[in-house]
Amino acid sequence: MLPYHDNLLNSGIAVKNSPSKTHFIDFKENIIIGMTDGMEALKQAIYLILRIERYDYVIYSWNYGIQLKDLFGKPTTYACAVLPSRIKDALMQDDRIQNVTDFVTKAEGNTVSATFRVNSIFGTFQEGVQYDV
Repeated sequence: MLPYHDNLLNSGIAVKNSPSKTHFIDFKENIIIGMTDGMEALKQAIYLILRIERYDYVIYSWNYGIQLKDLFGKPTTYACAVLPSRIKDALMQDDRIQNVTDFVTKAEGNTVSATFRVNSIFGTFQEGVQYDV
């Protein structure tokens, strides 16, 4: 028989969010230097999440990254239609992100790009990404 508890959250257990402090990656110089926190750490996390293929690397949880492999070779119109939900699904795994909205996608040749608004605990900002499919 399983134990029964009618309301676990009111039992005195406190849930805390971890700080967002992390190492700063300088993508222009290709070095890791210093630390970053807050909105800059979140922007760095978004950059990495949207560039790591989900399910490919054993060091990452299956909740980390974005699923893009199946879009390669598909029509860009299909990729433009599917991309917003894939981006939102990937980013909503981070508990600092509250919502991802206002998607605008476009295709030029084999390149699909998307811009979107990220609502986070640190504030709201615009972000964008592009992929070759």
